[in-house]
Amino acid sequence: MMRIFLVLLACGFLSACEALQSQAAERMIDEETRAIVDLATDAAIAGDLEPVRPLLHPVIPAASIDGGFAEILAILPDGPPDRRGLIGYQFSNNLRVSSDGNVESRRRTAVVLLVYGDDKYGLIQQLYAENDEPLRITTLRVVLYDPAAYASPETLTRAHQIFLAAAIGVPVFVILTLIAMYRLKRVKRRILWTLFILFACYPVFQLNWTTGGWEMLAPAVRQSGAITHYQLFELSFLGGGYSRAAEVEPAFLLAAIPIGAIFFWLKLITVGIRRKPPKGEADAAGPEQAISNPPTPESPDRPWPPER
Repeated sequence: MMRIFLVLLACGFLSACEALQSQAAERMIDEETRAIVDLATDAAIAGDLEPVRPLLHPVIPAASIDGGFAEILAILPDGPPDRRGLIGYQFSNNLRVSSDGNVESRRRTAVVLLVYGDDKYGLIQQLYAENDEPLRITTLRVVLYDPAAYASPETLTRAHQIFLAAAIGVPVFVILTLIAMYRLKRVKRRILWTLFILFACYPVFQLNWTTGGWEMLAPAVRQSGAITHYQLFELSFLGGGYSRAAEVEPAFLLAAIPIGAIFFWLKLITVGIRRKPPKGEADAAGPEQAISNPPTPESPDRPWPPER
């Protein structure tokens, strides 16, 4: 029963985050790119890519256009998909200074997901334009995604269970620690304590939800060819998290050790948390200080304090 509960909780958690990814892509895409992407997608689904030909960039060799169209139509199944949607969008605007003047370039990359039954296809479109030119398609291709790269595991291994419990339990522990800290009265440096509890979660571990493989995300040293990458820090808000580029990409669970929250409880149990003096005591200290350190009278001939 507990394993079934964990699977249902994980599926709900992951699906909610996938919806946020798709909504982010839909909100970022501009109207010009949206019109071109929709036209090319409709043409590919209809099996007639001729309406796309005027939108192709001149850099594409004319001899390769017909072959590329035929390859796309051969990969995609016939008929409309069960579901379609924008799952990825990237854009960049660059300014290049040359001897001929400044050149402003715009690059756009959009990925449309087409679902036919259990198969998922990605229609990848790359667009490019310089200065005031309209955007034109430089790349148009279709890929069939391998379910082994993104499917949920059939059974949860021990690593799945540990990471899922940590990704949920650590943020709950951090939040309860914050509540306990704010219930204490007159805590000194409360804002610093809040930031320390929230962000002092280190080291950070990562689990591939599909394969079950895990690694230390930070600190870590990775080798890529002749380049060595050092990742000494990874921001882990609340000590747990989830990341997935799209529903056809592997999902990752993040879990970190909440050293900020742990240190707070250790300090509270052992030496205690420094407190501000009660308000009544602070007010009482004011008159005593005024009597022990009276202000100097303006005229030494007059009595101090003045007689009434």
